[in-house]
Amino acid sequence: MADQPSFVNSLPRSTRCFLCLVLLLVVGLPATAQVVTRPARKKRPKTTAASAPAKGGSNSRRGRAQRARRTAPAATAEEEITEPVAAEKETDESAEAEGTNEPATDGTKKPVTELSGVVTEAELRTRIQEEKPGPVRANLQKLLVAILVSASLKADAITELRSMAQEDRYDPAFFYNTANWLARLGDASAAADTYRKAISQRRGHYARALNNLGVILTRQGRWDEAQTALTAALAQENNAYAEASYNLGRLYLLRGEADLAIRQWSRTLKLEPDHADAVAALAHAYADDGDVRRGLTVIDAYVARAARTGTIVPANITLARRELSVAEAASKNDGDDDDVADNNNPASSRGIVKGTNAAGGRATSVPRLPAPRSFNVDPATYKLLQSARDARAQGQHEQAVNQYRGVIARSRDHYFAPANLELGLTLINVRRPAEAIEALRVVADKDGARYPIVHFHLGRLHEQLGQLDLAAFHFNRAVMLYGDQNPQAVLYLSGVYEKQGDIPGALVALESYMRMMREQGSLPEWATERLAKLKEKAASAATPPPAPKP
Repeated sequence: MADQPSFVNSLPRSTRCFLCLVLLLVVGLPATAQVVTRPARKKRPKTTAASAPAKGGSNSRRGRAQRARRTAPAATAEEEITEPVAAEKETDESAEAEGTNEPATDGTKKPVTELSGVVTEAELRTRIQEEKPGPVRANLQKLLVAILVSASLKADAITELRSMAQEDRYDPAFFYNTANWLARLGDASAAADTYRKAISQRRGHYARALNNLGVILTRQGRWDEAQTALTAALAQENNAYAEASYNLGRLYLLRGEADLAIRQWSRTLKLEPDHADAVAALAHAYADDGDVRRGLTVIDAYVARAARTGTIVPANITLARRELSVAEAASKNDGDDDDVADNNNPASSRGIVKGTNAAGGRATSVPRLPAPRSFNVDPATYKLLQSARDARAQGQHEQAVNQYRGVIARSRDHYFAPANLELGLTLINVRRPAEAIEALRVVADKDGARYPIVHFHLGRLHEQLGQLDLAAFHFNRAVMLYGDQNPQAVLYLSGVYEKQGDIPGALVALESYMRMMREQGSLPEWATERLAKLKEKAASAATPPPAPKP
């Protein structure tokens, strides 16, 4: 008997599929059905720096650098070294940029951070010789230098640093930090060369090295080169480098360009309002520019901000405020400087450089400059002065000359020191020496002690015109007022003496220049050669001619 179809089988196929779907939803999945899931990932055990190899192998360069960063001490903050006289700052690259110490992996070598109290100098030198050029060797060398310095072996430390500077390797930060060490130890010549090496390795794009190079060149009196370096440092940082701006202001002040110095220090304070040295410098510059009240306002703003933040006011700010307060109180009783009587006596110039000041003295023999006095002008005159400065900055020298003369004509007694000085500098730029001498001579007579750069420029102008007696006088005045801060004035004086036939005077001046440069660690080789030639001339001049034969 054939099988009879069941009720379900008699239904249409679409209906049967629908009933099966309903049954599945109501009853659930069959017991044999399983949900397929991905097996759970096992958690990796945590590893330490010593046990976890870096990607690419435990001995790879990247792996060593990663372990070094984990085990090395934190990178030191950038250091700033302030000179007591010039208040110029140098910045130090972070230690991390140079590489850090590699931890010991086999127990045979200890990390650099643990070596200082363990190894001797000889053992450290041996370890340095064994290491290949790189971060570890660099830190060993720095440790050796630190040990030598702490043991008062300055000459040995400089020798080691010079050797480091001569290494043939690409490591701009290494050479930058080496140059900083050399600068701190007084070897300015080697420091400048090493900064240049670091700069060249970065193809000129190394703002911090350019800034520090500019500081050294400023100390050496190489002002044009210093301006180039500092201006480049600022440009590379989009004019947002406070220290370079401050140092450029110092340079402008040394050159007698107070208006440009004010602009740089104002920029410094916009970038770094708590820059105490810039506050003091800007306040003094405003006072010398005829606006003591504005200078006091700069200082008072700094003091108020320090009070809000609980910061101690530095001594130089307190001293600057005291000096400006005295100047403001005495502004109604302006008198001539005490040095006017000496300023017009060329006969007195011979004894200055030959005394203790230039030959063997230090800053203690330099007279203290008088407190700044106020130059008062009306607002319209001061606005005209600013217009003249803008024209000069834009290269419109003839317009600047006319406006400077307008400021002088509107001023009391036809004298306003900043305008007279800047007029003279502008006339130098357009090669009108006779007019420049006339403008600068007035400043030298009235405020020569306050603006020693006037004597320097007058010396150069008189030398160009062949007026050697006046040139020697003004260079001597500059030497006395600058002390050891302007070696170039002493060098120019030596040249003038030689042109006059005063070989002993030229020798004394050159030896003074060489002493200053030697103390800075930057004695040029040509100076030694020139000294030898001068000594030969002096010896030949002292040797009496042979007696005539009978």
